[in-house]
Amino acid sequence: MVIRKLEENIYKKRIDDLFNEWKNKDIHKNQVFISDGVVCPKIWFNSIKRPLFLLKEANNGEDHDWSLINDYLTKNDPIIFKTWKNISLWTKGLLNTTEKYIEKYDPDDNVINKFNNKYLNSISVINVKKSHGTKESDMDEILKYAEIDRKYLLEELKICDPNIIICGYTIDALKIILGYDIKKQNNDHLFYYTKFNNHDVMIIDYWHPSNFFPGIMNYYGLMHAYQQAIIKHKEDVGEFL
Repeated sequence: MVIRKLEENIYKKRIDDLFNEWKNKDIHKNQVFISDGVVCPKIWFNSIKRPLFLLKEANNGEDHDWSLINDYLTKNDPIIFKTWKNISLWTKGLLNTTEKYIEKYDPDDNVINKFNNKYLNSISVINVKKSHGTKESDMDEILKYAEIDRKYLLEELKICDPNIIICGYTIDALKIILGYDIKKQNNDHLFYYTKFNNHDVMIIDYWHPSNFFPGIMNYYGLMHAYQQAIIKHKEDVGEFL
């Protein structure tokens, strides 16, 4: 597979231009705007697997605009939030799991205890709702923002160019962003495929990483769905990635 590569400075210009226009929309103007996207472009655009986590919103907690990437995920601070420990573990599994092998669940991996770890540096993150963030998400509100900001969310997806999308209880928002119902494919599993940016993209319809299910169940549920998606693609089309 030929991977489209974007130089780091080109990505930065495109994403900065997008966010500068986006945050000046009436619904976001004079609100705390939280940008996101590719965590480490140098790694991301040279990786075979590019997993993007589509999440709901970030709780602002600030009185000024900030970046989920620059002010949070790439800082060398301890991870105290379940969301990012789970995403680190899930990413480790996604990067190492194959058609014939599932990466072992290892919650004691010391790497996941700090931000700026090698797993977080291998992902992208998009929050559907970029301002007015709250601790408890209202799905009607999330879907409203998916509709209002569809143009910008779709462009951000194009700029990030993932080939794996993990929906953190956001597949209904992704339907709005893409403009069609990916689940109409009548798949009884948790995975779907679509064409995006002229290549196949695997979409996994999963729970939010801060859910209350046991960590081991979360992990192996996702890895099983991912592995089955790889197998299904190989049977129907050929090797995925």
